[in-house]
Amino acid sequence: MNIVAIEIRRTLFSFRFILVIGIILAMFTRTMIDWDVFQSFRQMDVLSMSTYPMALSGFTPFAVIFPVLIYSTVFCEEYNSGFIKSIILRIGGKKYMLSRILTTAISGAATIGIAFLLLFVCLLIIGVPTTRENVQAFTNTIWWPYVQVGGGVLVLLGKIVLGVMFGAVWGLAALYVSTIFANRYVSLIAPFVIYQALWVIFQRIPYLNPLLLLRGDFPATGFVGSFPYILIFQGVWILVLGYLSYRGMKKRVEAY
Repeated sequence: MNIVAIEIRRTLFSFRFILVIGIILAMFTRTMIDWDVFQSFRQMDVLSMSTYPMALSGFTPFAVIFPVLIYSTVFCEEYNSGFIKSIILRIGGKKYMLSRILTTAISGAATIGIAFLLLFVCLLIIGVPTTRENVQAFTNTIWWPYVQVGGGVLVLLGKIVLGVMFGAVWGLAALYVSTIFANRYVSLIAPFVIYQALWVIFQRIPYLNPLLLLRGDFPATGFVGSFPYILIFQGVWILVLGYLSYRGMKKRVEAY
């Protein structure tokens, strides 16, 4: 779909996207400075280094905000301005709705995925390869069997994948909210409120806690809570929220 490629290219090269990535990296960098991570150049292993920005930067409690900011409010803005009419006349309603779903999911995924990628490249430069002998973390998590594969690279790749899934889920959650209320402020705030509520409700059930599903830093109890489980769990939510967003937009479009 050419419209999707155009929207994704425009979104990923927008000032808003670059600003959001910059804010995330600034949060990570400040924590690494405060905790003297850079002073441990070529002394601390990569995965142990990663725990500082991931756990102490304040990023994860507010992580849901960033994928939502990029593209999730576009539908309600186009709907409220009436611009949606001209777009639908040009490309058709079905193509319009699918393009908004795909672009929202991809832009949300890219927000977290690219931020994690840049952080981890930095850590690979300043850290040393992880082994089971030098690692200072992850001993009681789903990542433990893989900590020394590639010197920790496999775990970092896994975390990028979880970040991508997380960004897609919450971007689509905001899109779905926008189809219900058609209000950009509600679309921005509601996902954060839901995220915080789920964090509190599922504090003792890590495999349902959205914050821990982003990091994967909890013990695996068989299949439930494992890396494949998280992928399936988040994948199902992407499909469900994509479907609900399509239905919600369809009702709004048909009302025109």
